[in-house]
Amino acid sequence: MNIADLVNLKDYTPLSLITFGIGCAGWLVVYAIVIRDLIKKKTLEIPIEAVCSNFAWEICWGLIYKTDMGLLFQWAYKFWFFFDVFIVFFAIKYGRKQMTNPLTQKYYMPLVISQLVAWVMFFYYFIPEHDDKFGALTGYMISVYMGFLFIIQKLKQPNSFGNSKVIAWVKFLSTGGCTFACFQRYPDQKTLMICILWWFITDFVYALIVTKGIKNTTESVL
Repeated sequence: MNIADLVNLKDYTPLSLITFGIGCAGWLVVYAIVIRDLIKKKTLEIPIEAVCSNFAWEICWGLIYKTDMGLLFQWAYKFWFFFDVFIVFFAIKYGRKQMTNPLTQKYYMPLVISQLVAWVMFFYYFIPEHDDKFGALTGYMISVYMGFLFIIQKLKQPNSFGNSKVIAWVKFLSTGGCTFACFQRYPDQKTLMICILWWFITDFVYALIVTKGIKNTTESVL
């Protein structure tokens, strides 16, 4: 195995690979904190719907499809997947607390499983037809989706959700590190650029909400 197998320096600049690698490492930090809170506090710091979409992406890009960035980054995708296995396990156990509607609490398990299956099916067929060579388009699509979910869940449960400033900012900065590879490799992909813009807005707004807090914490906003 040589350096060309580990990292693709033909299609990516060293800067984009380094910043992408830092972003990958940052997300592992986020996962570690989320798992710690699930075990110690029995609280899920990620919306359960976001867990489903994110895990489905990692199943497809970590186990089925291959990134062209090199084996080093393929291993990073696999690490994401294995970390997320623990998150999904505990999320299924404790994520019910996020459900404020009695009906969604009653059918919690079928809703979670159906979402996960639906996302896996979507990515499995969408990726080979429309995605790029390292999953940026689908990755930022779910980043936008997750960004809105984080904000909504924080507004719904201001006291019990989104209390970690570290998760909020490391999540934002880690995904931000991955954007350099997108700008360098696919600067003309307008859909991807729009997704990056909306990811930036939603994640930054969420980080500000968590940092400044919500004044009215006596009841749900939504």
